[in-house]
Amino acid sequence: MPPSIRELGLYKGITSPNGIRFHLRALEKKGYLRLYEKLKSRTLKVLKAPRGWLLVKGLLIRELEGREMILSLYKALQQRKVENAIQEESVSAGAE
Repeated sequence: MPPSIRELGLYKGITSPNGIRFHLRALEKKGYLRLYEKLKSRTLKVLKAPRGWLLVKGLLIRELEGREMILSLYKALQQRKVENAIQEESVSAGAE
């Protein structure tokens, strides 16, 4: 669920909802997001990621964090493969 105008303001330290709307309209003009219903809360959708960011299923992730996350997932999958191979070996050894 997208953040509300007030939540965006709290995150960025902007107290005026009009200030947030100003920034959102500027980002919409640049093509980064779309506000589906101008006067309603939680109606924004990210369309493209700025430089240095990745857009993954509608979420913006810093590119560096995304690479670290992918590396962590890869390492976890490799570890699981090793654990599965060890488990298969022990089952095979027990059957003999």
